[in-house]
Amino acid sequence: MNLDILSFVSVSCFVFRISDLKSWAVLCTRKSLMAISDEFIDYVIDQLSAWGDVSARKMFGGAGLYCDGVMFGLIADDVAYLKVDDSNREDFVKAGSSPFNPYPDKVKTTVMSYYEIPADVLESPEVLPERAQRSFDIARKKK
Repeated sequence: MNLDILSFVSVSCFVFRISDLKSWAVLCTRKSLMAISDEFIDYVIDQLSAWGDVSARKMFGGAGLYCDGVMFGLIADDVAYLKVDDSNREDFVKAGSSPFNPYPDKVKTTVMSYYEIPADVLESPEVLPERAQRSFDIARKKK
């Protein structure tokens, strides 16, 4: 069987010839760029529920985290991120967090102003609300 592969932004198509039928067939599958599970979204919202009325809006394969109409965080590939600026970035860097990178396979890419929430912070009912509030204030200021 001869196999040629065509790739697109979010769709992979495999074009192949079925020898027995002497015809061509095309099989296309959608690739998820940033898969997220509803269970992880629910977990993050539950962790933030003591702080405020947080909701998630799915977009571009991920989800934005909102409070009072302000996007202060996001979820991509079942990893939660919070908005940062110069006032709180160092806290995330010291904790070993990585910035959100929507295109990790690209050599040259833009680093966005969201950093991964460290696992110990995400699981802390004392620290997470403080971090979320700071990210919310940053996002609201830039709005």
